[in-house]
Amino acid sequence: MSITRQITIQADGPTLAKLGASQFQLHVAKSVIGSDGQLTFNVVWQSKALQPFVDIKWTPEYGMNWTADSPQDGISVTIRGIWQACKPGQIFDLNAQGVWTKSASTPVKDFMAIGNNDFYTDDAPNGIHVIIGIKNKSGSFDPIFMNPTAMGKGMNATFQPQEQMQWWYAAGAKSATMFSNVSSRVETADFSSADPNTSSYKKQSSYGFEQGVWSTQAIA
Repeated sequence: MSITRQITIQADGPTLAKLGASQFQLHVAKSVIGSDGQLTFNVVWQSKALQPFVDIKWTPEYGMNWTADSPQDGISVTIRGIWQACKPGQIFDLNAQGVWTKSASTPVKDFMAIGNNDFYTDDAPNGIHVIIGIKNKSGSFDPIFMNPTAMGKGMNATFQPQEQMQWWYAAGAKSATMFSNVSSRVETADFSSADPNTSSYKKQSSYGFEQGVWSTQAIA
């Protein structure tokens, strides 16, 4: 059974006032190793209004989908297919109608995999882009990653969601929007394993506005 992770992000009144004056919100992103083998953060998973305490909880359960849109900073990820739950070590094909099916290809250990893409659409002549999502409270999935590499007909791909997280304050971005560079100070933390001192998968983080520095600690 997957273990739930949690990050609590807190801010005091003066910090919230200064952030609010710039119309900032809190943004959180998750990482995925894409088909290019690179660990990437490129989709805002959650965007939250300013408040003293924000709890972000997740269980590492992932799914795959696809879009005909091309990756671009600031675009909202548009889902075109049906979410397919997929555990590391499982493999699926995408058929000619853009629907996930069982694959006869060999699974890839520790990776979510696509054995063969048989789908083509005039909307994306160079290929579709795979989206990785994380399971939400409703049982569906929220986008956390859009593969920058197009997957054409007859191609395959592998993906490995990671438990490295990023969060930052900024204006403009919303949940499920793409990004590449963040001008604000970004905090990064790894939730892959339990903290050796607390034996938990929980952390808390706060931002010092004047210093422009994040402070993050494990909590029980």
